[in-house]
Amino acid sequence: MLNILIIAWTLIVHACLASPTPPGDPRVCNFGITAHGDVTHNISLLDNGQARGAPNANKMTFTSHYFKKGVTTLVDDRGRSCGWSLPSSVLVCDSVPPEQPSTDWNVDCFGHLRWRGQDTFAVCWTGESDETNFYLWAPSPACAKVQLKVDKICVCDLIQIPPH
Repeated sequence: MLNILIIAWTLIVHACLASPTPPGDPRVCNFGITAHGDVTHNISLLDNGQARGAPNANKMTFTSHYFKKGVTTLVDDRGRSCGWSLPSSVLVCDSVPPEQPSTDWNVDCFGHLRWRGQDTFAVCWTGESDETNFYLWAPSPACAKVQLKVDKICVCDLIQIPPH
């Protein structure tokens, strides 16, 4: 019975992992992010690093660096660490090395991007066409709720592997 359980866990874990980028390094993964929920928007970035969403926006390529369960960084294609600016709580990618990047991100095995365990965020309209800004929490009741989903899962944090 124990062998069957170990085989089942192994199959689940392998189903959860996609091919890593670059080849051979499962700790680094490139992906796009889409917001799903009350609205569906692709996430791109302004030149200053602020995340912006729109239905037809070109998806920005993000990179996650997976260190261990629950300790993952998220950076943009310029190498800037992504996080929530305070006090506004808007999503930005503006921290550059040698500043310590935020390791509060993780991706579950369903592709949901989480920050410190939180998987629901807010989008608020900017007043410019269909564009939205992304927030950790809604600054206004007019904002919509969304979940952030990656389009490629390389390493996920949903399943605990039992000891052998």
